[in-house]
Amino acid sequence: MKSKVWFAVPALVLLTLVSCQANSETKPAPTVFTGKVVGITDGDTVKVLRDNQTVKVRLSGIDTPEMDQPFGKQSKRFVSKLIFGKTVDVKDLGLDNYKRTLGYITEGSTEVNEAIVAAGKPGVGCPATPGLLRS
Repeated sequence: MKSKVWFAVPALVLLTLVSCQANSETKPAPTVFTGKVVGITDGDTVKVLRDNQTVKVRLSGIDTPEMDQPFGKQSKRFVSKLIFGKTVDVKDLGLDNYKRTLGYITEGSTEVNEAIVAAGKPGVGCPATPGLLRS
């Protein structure tokens, strides 16, 4: 009986270690790509041309009103003035549930996600989840 227990303990330890390793694997490091902003959907979603393909980018860490909500058009106009037609860097954090690229956008030395929040205008931007603005 003792020999069966002796064999089972190392097997359980090994199984636990393998299970912990599988659960602790992290997502790959975010990548950065450069492209031109060719469209502004609303105050927190833009279209970026990358390698002749349009990529829909959802700005991470902020939430702005939809176009049919109060301040929706003002939010879109603010983002448009900030980056439309400009070349930007997008820190790609992966896809959201709607298959949009989640990302942080930088234009020159301007961190766009932060600039939207920092504008402090009603409805222009607020952190969707505290602490998510910087990664």
